[in-house]
Order: sequence, then C-alpha cells, then structure tokens
Amino acid sequence: MLVSRPSHTLKNSLIFLSERPRKRSRKYRAKRLINSEQFWDLIFDLIQKGQNLPAISKALDVPYRTLWGWINESDENRQRYDGARKEQDEMIRLKILDYEAKNLFFK
Repeated sequence: MLVSRPSHTLKNSLIFLSERPRKRSRKYRAKRLINSEQFWDLIFDLIQKGQNLPAISKALDVPYRTLWGWINESDENRQRYDGARKEQDEMIRLKILDYEAKNLFFK
C-alpha cells in the first residue's frame, strides 16, 4: 500500500513559524531606530566623516532603501543629510588640496 506524504514536513513548518517573531522583532527594531536621536546623530556623523549610505546601512543591518526612505520622510532628516553631505564634500576637497600641496612640496 502506498502512503502519500504531506508536501511539507514538520521541519519546514518550524522554520516558517520561527520567521514570524523575527519579522516582528525587525519591525520593532526599525521603529526604535527611526525614533532614536542617537541613531540619527550616528548616521549623519558617519556621513560627515566620509562614509556612504550603502555601507552605513549594511553595517547597521538596515536595508538601504528603508534608510533612504526614512531620511526622505522627514524634512529635518533630509536637511541634516544634505548638510552632512556638504560637510563630507568639504572634507574630501580639503584632503585633495592637502594631497596636492604635499606632492608639490616634495617634488
């Protein structure tokens, strides 16, 4: 006699059930982050120091599109982001000038 097996196993069911709390905790973590002033200070400080948004999002385990969306949701965050990028541009410009000055001096 042939016995048919169910299409899913108990192991697959346990994996499926274990994903729900993880998704729930991920949403809870996201809400905590978006409302944290320390989080935003860290983001904009890292940008000023030369980090890019994809690298920051990867290091903080926040999807890039989510982080970019959060920045654009708020006028204040968008202004802080633009200011941080201007500071980053100025820092890079000064590094280039310093590098050029050192190369001219040592030639």
